[in-house]
Amino acid sequence: MQHVSGSERGAVPLPGLTLTRSMATCATTLILVLVPALVAAGCANSRQDPNAVATAANRTWTIEQAAQLLAPTELPADPAVVRALADLWIDYTLLASAAARDPAMQHIDVSPLVDELVADRVLQMLRDTVIVVDTPTTAELRRRHETEAPGSLVRARHILLAWPADDAERDRVRAEAAALRQRVTEGGEDFAAVAREHSQDPGSAAQGGDLGILGMGQYLPAIEEAALALQNGQVSQPVESPWGVHLIRADSRQTPDLAVFRSRVFTQLAMRAESTYIAGMEASFTPSPADGAAATVRDMAQNPRLALSNRDANRNLYSYRGGGVTRAEALREIQRMAPELRQQIASSRDDEVPLRFLRGMAHRELLLNDATRRGYTVRPEVRQGLVDAAHANLAETVRQLGLATDGDPAAIDERVTALLAGMLSGERREVTPLGAMSHVLREQYRWGVGDQQVEAAVRRTTELRQPSADPTS
Repeated sequence: MQHVSGSERGAVPLPGLTLTRSMATCATTLILVLVPALVAAGCANSRQDPNAVATAANRTWTIEQAAQLLAPTELPADPAVVRALADLWIDYTLLASAAARDPAMQHIDVSPLVDELVADRVLQMLRDTVIVVDTPTTAELRRRHETEAPGSLVRARHILLAWPADDAERDRVRAEAAALRQRVTEGGEDFAAVAREHSQDPGSAAQGGDLGILGMGQYLPAIEEAALALQNGQVSQPVESPWGVHLIRADSRQTPDLAVFRSRVFTQLAMRAESTYIAGMEASFTPSPADGAAATVRDMAQNPRLALSNRDANRNLYSYRGGGVTRAEALREIQRMAPELRQQIASSRDDEVPLRFLRGMAHRELLLNDATRRGYTVRPEVRQGLVDAAHANLAETVRQLGLATDGDPAAIDERVTALLAGMLSGERREVTPLGAMSHVLREQYRWGVGDQQVEAAVRRTTELRQPSADPTS
């Protein structure tokens, strides 16, 4: 048997803040992807200018500026779109403002991000030394690859009909799913087109329901199992999950190469070994959720702007002997969470989804406490290296986005406007989200979004799109 090293499980990298992904040049696709990601993130912590859709670092984005940016595009004049653009404007304005003050970004407190990376490294030390994973030898792995790998990955699409708030309406959703299945299987309608029209998963609907490659154990087991049971082009019967009813279509089969298969096997075995280790800890620490914990987490995911009183902030949502996960800790984790994951929690109708989130946080705390007890730590010079890397990556992100102002604060508005205009026009094929650093910047600068001003920007956009009156009529 072989022991899995940290590198084989995926060692924690230096903080890469430049998270670039290629997007289609179509601005509509861009915003359909960004809207669900950004709407939930917006909140205000500063007094709002009555004419400002958004404020950031003492700068304002006015109703007229928002409308002038949106009006020439094919995007809908919709509050969700304006909020998405406002959140991008805030992130980029904060980043440019920080760079104008100090291009090296040394004044930015990156400790929240670095603390997470340090914790990840400490946990990896624990995994590498205490949670021993028995894995197949090279010969055994090759034999398994020959028998298990062929066709074990599937590229799939889905249509999601979300559960309604009223459980009594679930049969209606099931009937709608059955009717949609009939349209694509018997009526011959294009699955992707129906997904764009009816799917309530905003993360995939705009892409015709594309889920990417399934079979790596990274998606819901029920969805992966259903997809893997299908032949190419076949559509599943309705599959129920905590989020609703899914129709799944298999597009194509793939066979992972040996390296990918090996990574999948090692990951599954490592997760199984860690689960067994945690189960032993749970027997001693007896973790359990507080009454109403699931509903509280759903509310937080729906409204990350939620303000907690000091009393509420310190109340445990998930307790274990000697500690627990507080409301403040859960909210902070939700605010840092990938938007699509936050949305999954918010839209879940099954308590297991938010409780699984809390249980995961509790497990992480228990493992960190165990690692601390065993004396695992990161040397000061290693931590400082992570801090330096975070600052360097921030500076590089500024350069890649074209937000450098050479110390001229007056150029910030021009740079940010040009960046957003390029995204909306399709001139920029790359989108660089700030990820966790967005939260760090927003903690250190004042910013805000005005609800009434968002609505005013929608109305002004509509006005600008009206054809000019014919002076001869």
